[in-house]
Order: sequence, then C-alpha cells, then structure tokens
Amino acid sequence: MVWKIIEDSASYSFNACVTGDTMFRKADGTVESVYKLWDHGPDSWNIKGLSLTNDGQLVENELVSVKYAGRRTALRIVLKNGAHIDCTHNHKFPTPAGEKRFDQLKVGDELYVRIGKSVATFPIVKFEQGKLEHMYDVEMRSPYHNFTLENGIITSNSHCSGQQDGGNAHRPERYRGRSEALQGVQKGSLGGREVC
Repeated sequence: MVWKIIEDSASYSFNACVTGDTMFRKADGTVESVYKLWDHGPDSWNIKGLSLTNDGQLVENELVSVKYAGRRTALRIVLKNGAHIDCTHNHKFPTPAGEKRFDQLKVGDELYVRIGKSVATFPIVKFEQGKLEHMYDVEMRSPYHNFTLENGIITSNSHCSGQQDGGNAHRPERYRGRSEALQGVQKGSLGGREVC
C-alpha cells in the first residue's frame, strides 16, 4: 500500500528540478543562479521572486527553499523568442492550457514569459537532449508555486517541502536506502544541506 502511494506521487514529486546555472530573477530585478541560492543556504533565503497569479498578474512571492536533487539528465526547451530552460523530464510549467510537465509538452505549445511588467506567451520551437547535470528544486510560497527566470520564462517548482507527509514522499532514500539523488556526489559535498 505505501509503495503504491509513492509510485502514484512519483510523477510530480521526485526531482522535478532545474539546473544550477538557471538564473532566478528576484523581485528587485537582480538575478542569482539557483546553485548560489542553494550554496548560501537558508540564511540567505529572505528573498522575493516574481510569481504568476491565476489571473495572469506578476506578484512578489517568497522563496521558501532550494534543495539539491542529485544528478539528472537535463532537457532543454527553446522558445520562439530564443529563451530556454534546462530541467528534468517531469518539471512543470504553467501554460495557457493548464499546468504541464516537460514530458507533456510539444512543439507549438506556449509558455508564459515575463516581458517588462507584463506577461506574454511564446511557442516552443524545439527540445534538446542535454547531459547529466546537478539539479536543484526551487520552492516558492503558496499559493503561487512558480518563479521567473532571468530570461523571462515562468516555471513551476516541485513543492518539495511543506507537504502533509512532512516531505517524506519527496525523499526516496527514506524508503529505499541510499537516494538516487546522491549518486555521483562526493560525500560531504552537500555541506549539510537537505537533499530533496
């Protein structure tokens, strides 16, 4: 029974992340890489980003956490305006057709992009296979679980923490021994930070 619950949640729970060089746009207009946000740790997370509301407005929203999620194959989405994002196969995006995972998108689907203080949509023109990358989960405060990148793309987070189960469904190592998220990472390189 427990394993069935874990399998059912796997499509949205595990490692729906972005690469460390993804540039997070702060509400004050400055940017910082997701890796640096993670590396600075929780003491530096008194940061606000920009999130898209259900009625299409951009609002300031609190960064809750950044967690290391292991090495995964990065996949790239390229939009018509040239903007791109590198993420995992199950990373989510708010779209005009509702929230979709990377593996549910196709060429021609549109993603939201911040243009100045407003939001537009641009179609996807291609997908590219990447290489193994260190991945990170960015979590924004409810109810707007999305954030804006330097290039304007608005993307969802994977809600790694703050779940009713205490976040355990997002930590497969609690169920199956050593986490896949730790493969390829040298012992001690996580600096004591929580692994998603």
